[in-house]
Amino acid sequence: MDKIGKVVKVQEIIKTEPKPEESLYSKYIRERQGATCIELECGFISYRVESKDNKKLMHIVDIFVDKDFRSGTKHTAVPLLRSIIKKAKKYKCDAITSTIYVNTVNATDSLKANLYYGFKVVSANNNIIFLMREIDAPFREE
Repeated sequence: MDKIGKVVKVQEIIKTEPKPEESLYSKYIRERQGATCIELECGFISYRVESKDNKKLMHIVDIFVDKDFRSGTKHTAVPLLRSIIKKAKKYKCDAITSTIYVNTVNATDSLKANLYYGFKVVSANNNIIFLMREIDAPFREE
């Protein structure tokens, strides 16, 4: 059971072996950006593992939560972020990174959520904010 109060089907897409239930978006993001997608009924998160400056990083490519599930007791970002932290530990990543494009819809809300869940701003350039979260940073539930 999740925070929504019903069982949420999670499908993890493996880059090398597509599953029959893989969504079109998952196929697209895997082919176009080399990312893996974890989908819930109410949202998804896509990620890829990268190396930069002798560090292994889990980079969040996209995260989307349906607007009906973005706050309160229905908040779906928590299991999505927990799954990314778990994956990053499994892949022995040093940190998790994220980017926010300031000219997109809900950029301010995205920045607030990233900061709330332990990400820190590391730089900004050309309307893009770069964030990083240490793997073992404390995690807020709500």
